[in-house]
Amino acid sequence: MKDYVTVKEFYEKLDQGWKVLDVRSPQELKYLNTFPNSINIPYPECVDRMAHYFPNKNEKLITLCNAGNRSGMTARAFRKHGYLNVYVLNGGMEALDL
Repeated sequence: MKDYVTVKEFYEKLDQGWKVLDVRSPQELKYLNTFPNSINIPYPECVDRMAHYFPNKNEKLITLCNAGNRSGMTARAFRKHGYLNVYVLNGGMEALDL
């Protein structure tokens, strides 16, 4: 299963109502941009409490971080627990060039 989306696919999925989960820490976000209207729950908290934050396993999520490492770990953990509509933005925020 493909676990990432390109920037083009990212914007297409946003148009379809997918949510963006930014897994960077609050300290990082003090100095870096985030994607508008994204949900910020840092890794690993979002993994440890995924059922609390996202009780619907059919939730459509795209995870992102700076370059894609933490968001990749997040997406894999979510899929392991039955969340099948979770993808990683390939290249993270660096790919968006905001």
